[in-house]
Amino acid sequence: SGVQITRLDQMKVSRVPNILTALVFLASLMTSFALWNYAQRSADNELQAEFDFHAHEMIDDINQRMATYVQVLFGVRALFTGTESVTQNQFSTYISSLRLQEQYPGIQGLSHAPLITHAEKSAHIAKMRKQGFADYSIKPPGEREHYTPVVYIEPFSERNSEALGYDTYFEAERHAAMVQARDSDRASVTGKLTLVQETDEEVQSGFLVFLPLYREDMPHATVEQRRHSIYGWVTAVFRMGDLVSHLVDARSNQLVLAIYDGDHISDQTRMYASDDQVDPTTPYNPRFHSIERIQISDRVWTIVIQSTPQFESSFSNNTPIVVAITGAAFTLLITLLAHALVRSNRMASELAESEERWRFALEGAGDG
Repeated sequence: SGVQITRLDQMKVSRVPNILTALVFLASLMTSFALWNYAQRSADNELQAEFDFHAHEMIDDINQRMATYVQVLFGVRALFTGTESVTQNQFSTYISSLRLQEQYPGIQGLSHAPLITHAEKSAHIAKMRKQGFADYSIKPPGEREHYTPVVYIEPFSERNSEALGYDTYFEAERHAAMVQARDSDRASVTGKLTLVQETDEEVQSGFLVFLPLYREDMPHATVEQRRHSIYGWVTAVFRMGDLVSHLVDARSNQLVLAIYDGDHISDQTRMYASDDQVDPTTPYNPRFHSIERIQISDRVWTIVIQSTPQFESSFSNNTPIVVAITGAAFTLLITLLAHALVRSNRMASELAESEERWRFALEGAGDG
């Protein structure tokens, strides 16, 4: 019975080194995991901050660019201050001096549309044809109480020439923005449009920004006065892809940009999407995205920005991987070291016990 107890004690003692080694392994593994988790969260936060910075920078660029372009339109309106008889040549000279393509890339054109009554229509068409536009007519055709045909548009490119004579007052979306501009004496932005300038090639969504022109000899302090003193509008014309192309080109491998007209995100309201760099055959779920609504004069745009795989890889932090590898190596090393120390202590203990038994055995033999 004494021998059995001794053997049980020995078995329990023999398990102690394994338990100690396992405890050291678990402790070091948990420590390594905690360090890796902290490094991973830090890396995620750093990448999120990088994405937020670039996304806000892009949104600020859109805001600043549109604010600048509205100011350009106010400059065009100033050309008409004090006179209602700005000539085609004066208008062209002024717009040329702005150097739109160099200084304000993204503006498709700047135009002027006078308000014409039905009684003035024939005389207006005759005047335009006399100025060299032999085929000029107001379009679309039809009898209406008022017309606002585009009479000046610069630069007078082949694409922009398609808008000459177009009655902007006729189409509902344009009409609503013109009325809003007239009544408020502020810049008014249309919703998503297909411009008259669009051809069958490289079709883009577009929009217009209107500013009203009032007669100088009539007051326009109130809405009613503005409705009586209005004599036309100046307009900035935009193709959405051309407007934001420089923003996308600069970040083509980093961010995907989409712009929607109004508060709702849908195919019908999407004005622009720069998702060509994402392979459509490869499903991809972006790690980061931002949805923000901005005010462009009296219009709301919803801006959606997403990260690309290129962004996530180029700005990724390798610290978590380094910590994971280092932690694994540390865990293995400390476990092996603990195992070696425990085994060494056990061997030393067993050797001491063996020597003790030999000593007792020798003493017993001497006594006999």
